Amino acid sequence: MNLNCTVKERLTYSLYIAALFVLLMMSTSAFSNNHIEFTPEEQDFINNHPVIRVGAETDWAPIDYVHNGQHTGLTSDYLKLIAERTGLQFDIVTGFTWDELLTMQLNQRLDLLPAIYWSPKRDHLMHFTSPYIKLRHYAFTKSSRDDIKNMADLQDKVIAIPKGYSYLETLEREYPNINILLVNSTLEAIDAVITGQADTLIESTAIINHYLNENNIYGLKPAFAAEFNVNQVYMAARAGLPLLASIIDKALKDITQTEAKKITDRWVNIVTTDPTPKTHNYSPSKSFATCNENTSLKPVLTPTGYPMRVLLTGNIAAFQPSILLTFRSRSVFRLRWYKQTHGSNRLKQLGSVNAICLPLPVTDRIDANISRSRSPT
Repeated sequence: MNLNCTVKERLTYSLYIAALFVLLMMSTSAFSNNHIEFTPEEQDFINNHPVIRVGAETDWAPIDYVHNGQHTGLTSDYLKLIAERTGLQFDIVTGFTWDELLTMQLNQRLDLLPAIYWSPKRDHLMHFTSPYIKLRHYAFTKSSRDDIKNMADLQDKVIAIPKGYSYLETLEREYPNINILLVNSTLEAIDAVITGQADTLIESTAIINHYLNENNIYGLKPAFAAEFNVNQVYMAARAGLPLLASIIDKALKDITQTEAKKITDRWVNIVTTDPTPKTHNYSPSKSFATCNENTSLKPVLTPTGYPMRVLLTGNIAAFQPSILLTFRSRSVFRLRWYKQTHGSNRLKQLGSVNAICLPLPVTDRIDANISRSRSPT
């Protein structure tokens, strides 16, 4: 009887020790995730402000943007790590331009901007953390241009700049002879340079590379490095919330180099901005066999979008506008332009276009199967 009691006591004791060990491991794990030493004031702020309104951009990929309705990019990953370390929850507010987000922050409709450049003017309007991302900026021009190599070459030229960008005040102050074209987004700035509305735009290679590859755009190159002291990205809390900036700053500094590198490697891909296309075998004799000066090239152009889309004997190919213009100037063929319409008449219009021939090499930029031409009727 006593032996049985002893066995039970030993079993109970063993279970007790095991339970203590599990609790100890759990508490150690919890401590490792929340080992940042917050001041009593900071801890009170976390307890009293569990949800933080964050203004997220829609189109500053891959840093801060929205994809399929979800906030994503480098800032999203950083915010997740900050939430784990602080206990804060982030309510993502999106659907606005960068200029609108800045206004909302100043009007206290937002609590935090997760990706922002510092400037003397902004420093008086909000509370900044330490920088956590470094980007190098370049002036981007058309690949065909060789006349822009430094800021001096931009005198009387046009720079496309999204509204609200911090270096706008620097340009207006230090380069008054440069003309400014304000746009709503980085993609609009790219479009402005491609279409000739602007001579250049200034942005980081990470941002430009993303948009060029995402939209299959070619024809831009980095002309020179632009130094405006805006190469570091910060987070910033609105006026009146210095404790929030302090809490976020401590969490950012607690993120390890391994964690930061993992985020960077996930989102930033270094690729060329203007890859050289591979030229396939091309036989001029075959291509020109059925063509003469009476042959008409009849491209159908979409009213929007880049590159232009052209219908060739029932096959659609994508071209830069400059390719078509170069083709017209170097060949005997006539161009008769048709603008694509919307609605039920679109297919009828496309089907009525006569066949043509294309005396140009087929490259990787032309993602289509161009068939042999037939004589126009």
